[in-house]
This record gives sequence, structure tokens and C-alpha cells, in this order.
Amino acid sequence: MCKKELLNKSKGITLISLVITIIVLLILAGVALNSLIGSTSIIENANKAADSYNNAVEKENTELRKIVNIIKSDGTYEEEILNEQGYLTQNYNYKSSTNSNLKITIPKGFALLNASGNVVTNTQEYATILTDANITGNGIVVKAKDGSEFVWVPVQDVTDMYWTSDTRRVGQMYFNDSGNNFGTKRTQYQTNGGIGEATTVDADGESSNTLVSGENSDTKKAATLNKFQSEFEAMITSVQTYGGFYVGRYETSVINEKVKSVKTTVVDQILRAEEYESKDQCVNNWYGLYNTAQRYASDAGVSNSVTSCMIWGCAYDQIMLWMQNNGINVKSTEMTQGNFGNDYINTGSNDSYKFNNIYDLCGNHLEWTMTSMWSGRAVRGGYKGSTGDKTAMSSSEGVGPSAQKSEATTRIQLFLKV
Repeated sequence: MCKKELLNKSKGITLISLVITIIVLLILAGVALNSLIGSTSIIENANKAADSYNNAVEKENTELRKIVNIIKSDGTYEEEILNEQGYLTQNYNYKSSTNSNLKITIPKGFALLNASGNVVTNTQEYATILTDANITGNGIVVKAKDGSEFVWVPVQDVTDMYWTSDTRRVGQMYFNDSGNNFGTKRTQYQTNGGIGEATTVDADGESSNTLVSGENSDTKKAATLNKFQSEFEAMITSVQTYGGFYVGRYETSVINEKVKSVKTTVVDQILRAEEYESKDQCVNNWYGLYNTAQRYASDAGVSNSVTSCMIWGCAYDQIMLWMQNNGINVKSTEMTQGNFGNDYINTGSNDSYKFNNIYDLCGNHLEWTMTSMWSGRAVRGGYKGSTGDKTAMSSSEGVGPSAQKSEATTRIQLFLKV
């Protein structure tokens, strides 16, 4: 074969190889490019992995913050325990750094109010409100979702509220020797009548007592005593555990068939014994008001965190002691601390009748309590027609529990469940 033919053959083979090589390179380049930018590409997979990692980290941080919230008790507060409306999704605890006995627990289902009466939704504001000075001096106000407002009453020494008879704790009252007014003398339970807590009197065995079953008067009295004793023990245990209790900011009212502690716009909304109709075994007297106050927590949807009741007399005395320590004259007879005259007023309508953020403790309507007093149950606080020592916030008188007392309402007490 001649040189020319060999040379032409060699060139032909080289061109074909070059074309094949280019095609192969283009294929490889396409595969590589698809691996980088396709739907299952390396870059896409890397982005997905990064997103998954970031999500996992955020979820872990959220859970850690929740755990921190559960164990915190130093006054700091995190966003996760408030819902969008500012109501707590779990109990929040504050404890003084200087006074081990001073503390407050805001129960879940409630919101904290600021000085303007608005629900606190910015968690940073909690630290400015929950201070020793506000708790001991001004009164911390919380609000339930039904609109009811309550004030925290700090109790420095729970043993001021009771004494022990055998294995049973009995309420201890701060009354003077006549038993008609608040004082410095601790009046203990008397077995044959007198002032006491968690005890029955003859009237509690009457047929009008719908709290317990039984036809026999003595049977009813015994059953009522056991019921009250159990409730008293639960209240005292709660106060001992949490360092205080909540009291209704306003005289008890009935709004749309529900009992509430709210500022009223119509005087007739204030729940008076004489005007409250019989319903669900509740009668329009002390027994009816007792049952109505107990039902508040369930009606308001907060029974998973607090128990509601008609205020106990020894709890009422703790309010008086708290105010007295703040320089308020709880024994005043000047008739300037509340509404006195011919007409009732809407509860909460006059700021001059507010002490430690609680309205109308003096004047306007009497407030029935759990205290047994001689042949009846004690009403406290004085009412619009009071004179003399009955005008004091702490004044009291005994009324038979079956009586329909038109000027008497009650005040709701809340204590946290242990």
C-alpha cells in the first residue's frame, strides 16, 4: 500500500475517534449537570438535609424552652406559656428573692392585668408587675376568660388562720371580745356556738339545708360538718402550699345566668339572696349562695386549676390583716370608706371604695361568709344602711342560713389545687 493511502486512512480514524470522544464527554457532562441541579440532585438533597437539620434544631430548642418554663420560679417568663390572648397555659410561679414566705402563683386559664386593667400579652411586662412591693402593697389582679377578676391575698403565716383540735384544724378568727368587730384577739372555735369555721350550728340541720341528704336533723348536722371540714382542710392546705389565695375583686353578680366577679352596669345584677331564684337545689338564702359560689370554677371553665367557694371568715380576716399592715383602717366607723345611704351602687363603680385593688368591701352589700356565728352564719363588711361599728370593713353579724337577706350577697374565694 502506498504512503498516500495509509495517511488518508490514519486521518479518517482520528476524526471518528474525536467525534466519539466529544459525544461521550457531552453525555458525561449532562449526567454530571443533572446530578448537580436535578430534582434528586446533590444540591437539592443537600438543601433538604439542611432544612431538616434546622427544623430539628428549632423543635429541640422549643422543647427545651418549654422545659425551662416548667421549672423556672425566679420571675422570668417565656412566651410559650401564654396563648395569643395572654392567658396562661400552665401555672406560673413567682417567689420573692428576699422573703421566702412571699410568693404568688397565677393559675393556668387566667391572665395577669396591668395597672390600666389590660391583659398583659407582652411577657416582659410580667417582671415589672410581679414585684414584692406590688404583691404586699397594691394587690395583683388576674382575670378569668369569663371576665371575672380576682385579687391575690398573700398570707404570711397560715397558722393565723386555724388552730388544731385533736387532729382537726379549725378556723381562728380575729375578733374583739364582743365578737362584732375585727381586732387583735384570736377567737377560737367554741363547741357550743360562738364564732368558728368548719362547724355547724342548729340551723344547719333544718329541712332547708339542701347541702346534704337525710331527714333527721342530727344526721344532717353531722353530714354538713364533715362536708365543711373537708372543704376547710383543702383550703388551708392550698394556702399553706401556695402562700395565699384569690378573692373576688367585686361583689358577686349574676350575668346571663352565670355567677361572676365583675364590675356591673346594672345594680340588679348583684347577686342578692332574696332575689336569687331556686335552681339546681340552690335556694335563695345562705345555702343557695354557698352552692352558687362553689359552682363558679366549673361554670367558668377553671376547675382544673382552682377551687371556688364562698369566702371563709378566716380568709376574710387575712384580707383585713393585709390591709391593716398597709395602713388601712379596717375598723373605721366614719362611713367614708364605702357606699352608705338610700341606694345601692354598681359594684366597682367608685374607685374611692377600692382598697388593695378590691372593691366594695365596706358598705353597699353585706357579704355572707362560711363562718358559723351563734345561731347562724356571719355576714361581713357592712351595707348601705349600716351605722356605727357595722360600717367597718370587718364588721359582722350572725344571720340564720335559711334567712332571705335582701342586702346580703357573697364574695367568691379561689384557692389553687394542690
